[in-house]
Amino acid sequence: MFSGTGSFPAITPFGFWIWCESQDSSNPYHGECNGAMYFYALGITKHVAGMVNETGEGVYQISVVSTVDDSVACTLTNSSLVHGPHNTVTATCTAPSAVGSSTGTSNNAVINVTGP
Repeated sequence: MFSGTGSFPAITPFGFWIWCESQDSSNPYHGECNGAMYFYALGITKHVAGMVNETGEGVYQISVVSTVDDSVACTLTNSSLVHGPHNTVTATCTAPSAVGSSTGTSNNAVINVTGP
């Protein structure tokens, strides 16, 4: 689970709450993600869904898109895992278009990884 708030500097604050099921889970949702992203100054709050990949030990990359329209398409990646709301997550988005090619950063994310 990724949860936090951050900013695309000079564009908009943003937030996210996204849960994912691991790739090696035995249930029907393995590898899938679901949740919400919001872009405060743009007035956008959307349900998102997508996939998760572990790109390194304790480093996860979540790619999500809005499920109703094409207003959100983002990839969120953590830099490492630490306890509590102290994780850094970067967000790169192709939508909303207002964020362009800039990178958003959250320095207060909670990342909860459970399992064996």
